[in-house]
Amino acid sequence: MSPGPADRDALRELLRQPYAARILLSAVELDLFSPCTPGPSTADQVAAACELDPRATGVMLEALVGLGLMVRTGQGFAAGPLASRHLAGHSPEPMHGMVFHYLHQWGRWSQLSDVVRSGRCLPRDGQPRRMHRDFVRAMDDNKAHLALAAMLPIPLDGVRRVVDLGGGPGTLAVALTRALPEVEVTLVDRPPTLAVAASRVPPELWGSRVIPLAADLCGDDPLGQGYDLAVLSAVLHAHPPQAAAWMVGQAVRSLAPGGRLVIRELLLDDTDPERAMDAAVFSVSLLINTEGGRSFRQDEIQAWMRAAGLEALEVLPVERGVALVGRRPL
Repeated sequence: MSPGPADRDALRELLRQPYAARILLSAVELDLFSPCTPGPSTADQVAAACELDPRATGVMLEALVGLGLMVRTGQGFAAGPLASRHLAGHSPEPMHGMVFHYLHQWGRWSQLSDVVRSGRCLPRDGQPRRMHRDFVRAMDDNKAHLALAAMLPIPLDGVRRVVDLGGGPGTLAVALTRALPEVEVTLVDRPPTLAVAASRVPPELWGSRVIPLAADLCGDDPLGQGYDLAVLSAVLHAHPPQAAAWMVGQAVRSLAPGGRLVIRELLLDDTDPERAMDAAVFSVSLLINTEGGRSFRQDEIQAWMRAAGLEALEVLPVERGVALVGRRPL
């Protein structure tokens, strides 16, 4: 069980956390970090550059100093190292996909009580057109900095053909092709997601060693056959159990004899308290945003893997959550 707040002060601190997050989200949305990278810039200069109210801008900049993201100097405000690297419009390793994904979610989370009352997720009609693009970009922001072993903690000797099911922006596909010169990855997702991936996968890989394949994993669309490795990374949770079990079966049927399936998920019953807490909170996000999606338990997913014919099941920790691994018999 995850350790909860220890006392009244800790509970109060938990309640205050959303305020700090909202300041950060608005700072990126308003582009406050760009005029201050490298900086320094005065509050009036930032307000003029961003077309904002000077007094309110000064209050925000002071708050960012308090959060450790800005530095106050005698000449004004300068973005701190982390903000300069990730949060300005011209940052070398931008995290704007993640930030704007959370911005889209902010208003939806404010309707959580209504979702629990009705038992129905919120509709996506009327949402900004960029919402899906920012979601896919956020997936890349989450993993682009990771080593391959942190995303896929298994031996890869002899792996030549990989299918990345629901592979989103292609982050894992790119990491695999860079690490293993002979590997070809089929990147399976829906057309709008593949359109975002096409803009993020290096052009020399797209269509040659990273092969896009538009398909609905909940349907009967052909996925190809004879893969050495199939990956379902952070995919199952967005679907009801019956659909998730179907996807596992589809993935296994795409494998060559002896091929392996890797499923990455956050588990409600993870033995690590922090990861278990992440899974529980994430499950509420799925309640808001999906029809029947939720975080699963290890025994649920492994039951689907066994039912699909996999053997030699393993559970391995990854950078967030676990990887459940199984092999198709020879």
